[in-house]
Amino acid sequence: DQNWTDSTGLFAAPFANGSFAIFQGTAGTVTVDGTNGPVLAAGMQFAIGGYRVQGADVGLIGLQSIIRVGDGSAASAGYTATIASNLTGAGQLVKTDAGTLVLAGTNTYTGGTAINGGTVQISSDSNLGGFPGVLSLDGGTLHTTAGIASGRFVTLNAGGGTFDIDGATNLALGGTIAGVGALTKQGDGTLILAGTNTYQGGTFIKGGTVLITADANLGSAAGKVTFDGGTLHVSSLSNVTSGRNATLEAGGGTFEIDNTLAWNGTIDGAGGLTKTGTGALFLGADNTYTGGTTIAGGVLALGTGGTTGAVLGDVVDDGTLSFNRSNLYTFDGTISGSGSVTQAGTGTTVLTAENSYSGFTIINGGGGLYINGDQTAASGQTIVAAGTLGGTGVVGGDVLVDVAGRLAPGGLGATPGTLTINGSLDLASGSNLDYSFGQAGVVGGAYNDLTVVHGNLTLDGTINVTEAPGGNFGPGIYRVISYDGALADNGLDTTSANHVVQTSVAGQVNLVDISGQTLNFWDGDAGPKSNDVVNGGNGTWRAAGDDNWTGSDGNLNAAFTNGSFAIFAGAAGMVSVDNTNGQVQAVGMQFATGGYVVQGQDIELLGPQSTIRVGDGTLVGAGFSGTIASNLTGATQLVKTDLGTLVLTGTNSYTGGTAIKGGTLQVSADANLGDTSGGLSLDDGATLQTTAAFTSARDVTLNSGVGTFQTDADLILSGPLTGAGGFNKTGAGALTLT
Repeated sequence: DQNWTDSTGLFAAPFANGSFAIFQGTAGTVTVDGTNGPVLAAGMQFAIGGYRVQGADVGLIGLQSIIRVGDGSAASAGYTATIASNLTGAGQLVKTDAGTLVLAGTNTYTGGTAINGGTVQISSDSNLGGFPGVLSLDGGTLHTTAGIASGRFVTLNAGGGTFDIDGATNLALGGTIAGVGALTKQGDGTLILAGTNTYQGGTFIKGGTVLITADANLGSAAGKVTFDGGTLHVSSLSNVTSGRNATLEAGGGTFEIDNTLAWNGTIDGAGGLTKTGTGALFLGADNTYTGGTTIAGGVLALGTGGTTGAVLGDVVDDGTLSFNRSNLYTFDGTISGSGSVTQAGTGTTVLTAENSYSGFTIINGGGGLYINGDQTAASGQTIVAAGTLGGTGVVGGDVLVDVAGRLAPGGLGATPGTLTINGSLDLASGSNLDYSFGQAGVVGGAYNDLTVVHGNLTLDGTINVTEAPGGNFGPGIYRVISYDGALADNGLDTTSANHVVQTSVAGQVNLVDISGQTLNFWDGDAGPKSNDVVNGGNGTWRAAGDDNWTGSDGNLNAAFTNGSFAIFAGAAGMVSVDNTNGQVQAVGMQFATGGYVVQGQDIELLGPQSTIRVGDGTLVGAGFSGTIASNLTGATQLVKTDLGTLVLTGTNSYTGGTAIKGGTLQVSADANLGDTSGGLSLDDGATLQTTAAFTSARDVTLNSGVGTFQTDADLILSGPLTGAGGFNKTGAGALTLT
């Protein structure tokens, strides 16, 4: 035939068999006819897109047969040429230029296939020549359009190689993939890597899925995995561990896990991470990617039981977010979604954000979970199976503290604070409550642990108490739990004979510290008496001869045990002191409810120190006030503690001086502070408030820290002012130091 010409196009001639065939001009279908003998070619070029070669076999000759699709221009990247004829020969097919070569024949060439540019498109492994011909890529792409399984070896040269797999299809590569280059996966389909691969350039997943069963499928252990919209699917019956790093580009990346993958390398980048599949992904490094985290299924665990494992930003949790570290970890991101949160590690996790996830919160690893944010919107139940629930924030739903669980309101260590539970609290037999009471090192005085329950309370277990650093955990009442609903009291045990749990005041669970003293609870005149309630209210305080007092449980009324510690709780009232039956004596007092006024005849204070508390150990108690209008006598020092305000209006003669260790002491005359020989001292955070003008010559000591003189009227201090501390001056009146 005369179907061929030279580059000038002036002369028509037959094909020079075994030469290099160039197809350009107008594209068309070229049919190979072997009637006159086998058609042989040293190579081909399709310089225009749209050609199709079909018909009889074409024999490729030489060690390499180059097939170009393109003309070297950028535009030729859009060219496509199809060879449907079977390609034979002993050489290697080398694809070059930017266009796409479609191999559709059952090819038998034995030298393998090299894709050094553009794309080779296949629908069967046999399109790549006889097995085991090696496939090599050096900047080129293999595009598959149907499900293919291939056992041939693959080499990724310096330019790397791309596998573009159509959606709903798989390409399974069972042979070893070696070389210095990188592997890139694109297209919506799945690339299955089954070999023990050694390629060194890392893996880029830009679309679809890369499926592995072992970390070695991803090449050299030093090779990074870079995601930009694709998925790494770990399909294995065993646990897989990887130490390689990863980068999440803008399109993000997905880890689909069937069983368990421990990813111990660092994950960075601007993209987000999505976890799918029913299995667990453990992130063992402190990761720095900034695109957020989504758990669409299964478990995402931060940490593998050690001291690292972290993510930045927010988490959308529609599965389970697990904290699995052995040390302290603070998570500041917001957790939302329908999933659960688990504290699985032995360490402590602190949540600080306004979380809104709706699933369970489970503490089962022996560590602690501290809720320091407002989780009102996180309405699921919290189960403390083995470990500690603590914090100073809000728990949105119900809480169950099981046999091996602990409740520790407040901050870490012995830092006191309040934990609020918007639902009910169920304390199981064997559970533990860990509380700190006393003076915390903060402005404003003592803080004490407290749990506020807005639902029902089931009380059980054991309470363990430690004194807060710098604290003064003395006799009196300390609020343990405030609750709004119904109480099921199964008994809360203590670890000290000096500690008694009181539940007789509605809505309160209190710890009563008797510290070797007898505590009497004011129950008032009106009654009802012996009704398992501390009523409080109005009445007369005598040394003997009435039944206006009760114990912490309110179950038996009796006369005051003269010389004991008097506690005023329940409803506030007017208490009138009557010494007809003997001098009323007290070793100390506590006003655990604000608004009480004690008036009438003298009260003798006993002991070297007589503590008068105003408050119940909570921040709410800072708003309490108690007034003593009776004259206070005795050879003792009056010690004011707790956060509330004690108002002294009597002409007092106690001789040991006055120490303000917490809250406010309000006076209107120097005589309110006892005998003039007694000194006055202020601790850090304590306040002396004066409401009328007077002069005092008594010694004043400022202990460490900063006390406050609130002079609502003029105050002149003519005595010495000493001590290691400082003071603040507030109020409209003048403070004169002479």
